[in-house]
Amino acid sequence: MLVPKTLIDSYRNVTVRQATTQVWAANNTPIQIDGEVDLPIMLEEDCLRTRALVSEDVEEVMLGSDWVKTYNCIWDFGQGNLSIRGQPAVILSCRKHIKCRRVIVQEFQQIPPRTEVDVMARVTVSSMRAPAAEALTEAVVLKPGLYVGRTLLPAEKRNLRVCVVNTTIEAQTIAAGTCLGNTSSVAAVINGSEDSDVTTASDNKFVADIIEEAVKKLPDTVDAKQKRQVEELLQEHRNLFSGGTYDMGRTNLVQHSIGTGSHRPIRQALRRHPYAHLDDIDRQVQGLLENDLIEPAASPWASNVVLVKKKDGTFRLRVDYRRLNDVTYKDSYPLQHIDTC
Repeated sequence: MLVPKTLIDSYRNVTVRQATTQVWAANNTPIQIDGEVDLPIMLEEDCLRTRALVSEDVEEVMLGSDWVKTYNCIWDFGQGNLSIRGQPAVILSCRKHIKCRRVIVQEFQQIPPRTEVDVMARVTVSSMRAPAAEALTEAVVLKPGLYVGRTLLPAEKRNLRVCVVNTTIEAQTIAAGTCLGNTSSVAAVINGSEDSDVTTASDNKFVADIIEEAVKKLPDTVDAKQKRQVEELLQEHRNLFSGGTYDMGRTNLVQHSIGTGSHRPIRQALRRHPYAHLDDIDRQVQGLLENDLIEPAASPWASNVVLVKKKDGTFRLRVDYRRLNDVTYKDSYPLQHIDTC
């Protein structure tokens, strides 16, 4: 019999002994055994003394074949009945099957202020038969200012590194056994279609032009060898550059809010634009919609769009937030002068 370690920890009078037994799941995944205990299982007035193995890798009690044989169990799967030593047992079923794999902190961790740290964690076993596979942790808010970032985990159960960010000005602690959230299954995309969000040739050329222009602007004191090193460094981290107008990153770890106090919503009347600019506005707004950068909304707040002419003669779409800025409470972040740092 396998029992969860969390269940044993909830009882103070249960002694856990050291165990040398090794257990593997049906998918050949080793299950860590933290010890063994003697449990009294009551069936009516009959006490069934049971030796059980304790594991933090499981979340439910699992009956072993040896226990079933020892107590002459008969399980009628057709009728859903279980008898133990000839006596009927009450079967309690879950409302749903547990499919998720929980991510658990392995050891105590202290995270310094305004720091990102890889926390050592483990995952629970969700299936004894399905082969182990890579998984993804979702972004989770542990507490105000402490966030779990999305992390791709290998097909392992222990010593996994999960990204945790402390955005506060004080050190934060995470106790061993803290749940960092659940994992989601992932699939590798080998061949993307033409309509997928894969980096296109035009995006690659856009980034290449940026890198080439940056190398050209290096001062004359930089020799040819150093220029090559700079270019290699930029090429190595080319994914940090935007590949086009709509290639923008975003985070769901922090939600931005604009504080206007009790001020009434500002709703500007629709401003008329030159007829020659209407097609350009429609095109850019449609591009933002198609790339999921904006979404239709019905709000008491409304500000007009403005077209700003760029050096190359094209127009940049902007929003006129001046009236909103006038009623927004400003956060004060004093900065030192650069010459005093």
